[in-house]
Amino acid sequence: MIENIRIALASSSGLVNLSKVFKSYVVESIATVTFGEALLGEGMSERIQRLVEENGKLLFELHLEDLFPSYKWLEFFTGLNARATKTFHGWDNLFDELIDAHIRAVGGADEGNSDFVDVLLALQKEDSRDGAVLTRNDIKGILQDIFGAGIETSHVLLEWSMAELIRNPNVMTKLKEEIEETIKGKSTVDEDDISQMEYLRAIFKETLRLHPPAPLLIPRESTEDTTIQNFMIPARTRVFVNAWAIQRDTEYWESPEEF
Repeated sequence: MIENIRIALASSSGLVNLSKVFKSYVVESIATVTFGEALLGEGMSERIQRLVEENGKLLFELHLEDLFPSYKWLEFFTGLNARATKTFHGWDNLFDELIDAHIRAVGGADEGNSDFVDVLLALQKEDSRDGAVLTRNDIKGILQDIFGAGIETSHVLLEWSMAELIRNPNVMTKLKEEIEETIKGKSTVDEDDISQMEYLRAIFKETLRLHPPAPLLIPRESTEDTTIQNFMIPARTRVFVNAWAIQRDTEYWESPEEF
C-alpha cells in the first residue's frame, strides 16, 4: 500500500485516490491470507473489487419488490434477479478457479497449512473420514462470507479514519507522536508495535462509532410475539437496528457529533 501511494505521489498530478488504494490493499490482504500471495494473478484484485461493488449495490439499493412482495413483477424491469444471478456466478467461478489453482500450486491439502484454504481443504479430508462432509460449496460459502463482509467494511473504516485525521490535525499530531514513541527509530511498524498503540485503537473505535460501515444492522425477523423495552413486536416482523442512531444518542454520548 505504501509503495502504491509513493508511485501515485510521483505522478505528474501528485494526487492520491486513497479510496482506491485502501480498497486494493484490503482486497490483496484478505486474498493473500486466504489463497496465498502466489495465486493472486494480474487483474485478480480488480476482479474481486468489481464483485464486491456489485454486492454492495444489490444489498443496499432500494428494491421495492423486497418490501412489497406483490411488486415482484418489477424484477422484469429492474433486472434484479438477473444481476444477482450474474454476480453469484461471478463469485462461484472465481472461487472455483482460485481453489483449483491453489490445489495445483501446493499439491493438495496435505502439504502444510500455509493459508486459510489449506486449513479448509485439510478439514474437508478429516471430515470425510469422520462421516461428515465439508463440501466444495461449503468452502465457497465460507470464502464468500469473508470477502463479502470483510472487504467493504475494512476499507470504509480506513477511509473514514483518514478523513477524520485530516479534519482533526491535533489528533493526527498526537497519533504521530505515539507511533514515533512506539517504533523508536525503526523504519517499519510491525504487529507487536501496533498492539501497544492505544491511541490508534481509540481512533479506530471512534471512527466506527461515528461512521459504522453498516449503519443499519442485518435485519432480523421475529419468530413469535415479543416485547423489548415496552415495544410490542408481533411475530414475523422484520426488525432493523439503527446502529448509526444508537452511536450518536445524546443520552449516552457527550457531544456525539464530535470526533
